[in-house]
Amino acid sequence: MLALSLLSEGGAGPDTSLSLLLYIGIAFFFLIITVGWLSSNTKQDQAEVTQESKEISQAGKGRPKSK
Repeated sequence: MLALSLLSEGGAGPDTSLSLLLYIGIAFFFLIITVGWLSSNTKQDQAEVTQESKEISQAGKGRPKSK
C-alpha cells in the first residue's frame, strides 16, 4: 500500500510545472545541433596558397675559403 501511494500521482494529477522548461531545453538542444550540422556542411572557399621562391645568391658558395 505504501508503494502504491508513493507511485500514485494523487488526486491533483501530475506535476507539470517544469515540463515547459524541459521542452524549451530540448528544443534549444536540437536547434544547436541543427545549426552546427548546417554550418559544418557549408563549403568554404579555401584561400589559395602561393609560395614565392626567393632567389638566393649563390655567389661565394662552393669556393674554398681563403686563409
